[in-house]
Amino acid sequence: MCAQWWRRNFRRSCTTQGGRGSFDAHSVKRHFQAKLCVGGTTGRPGPAGARVLKELCVGLEPGDASVSVSVAEFRCLWGDCIRQLGLGGENYLPYAFRRGGATLFFRQTNNLPLAMLVGRWAHMRTARIYIEDGLMVLAGTRFSPGVKRLLAAGAKA
Repeated sequence: MCAQWWRRNFRRSCTTQGGRGSFDAHSVKRHFQAKLCVGGTTGRPGPAGARVLKELCVGLEPGDASVSVSVAEFRCLWGDCIRQLGLGGENYLPYAFRRGGATLFFRQTNNLPLAMLVGRWAHMRTARIYIEDGLMVLAGTRFSPGVKRLLAAGAKA
């Protein structure tokens, strides 16, 4: 259901007016390709989530919006998808992509100023708080065998 919803709702005609959510597809694609891919410019494959977003953004032009639903609808659908994956909805919010990507990047490079750019944080203190929180969450996260298989399959896709 989640994949079908994303495919159906990632489209060009979207507005930020009237409380509707809007995401610039080109910026999302560029951000995930250039900044959150494992290995940076080494050509190694990036995270499975980045590949999914890249696929969903194919054919969209700069400035095109990719999702057109209310914030409440998006949160509800997001929670459904996370629960279907068996991850539990309270700990995995959409913001986790930003925080998790910057945390992964920091773990790989140990470069806080560069991680600040990746996470789009203006202040080092803020970046440090979020990255340290991300590291603590990562250290305490235990996935079930089924979720581990899903993640491994997604990483190979």
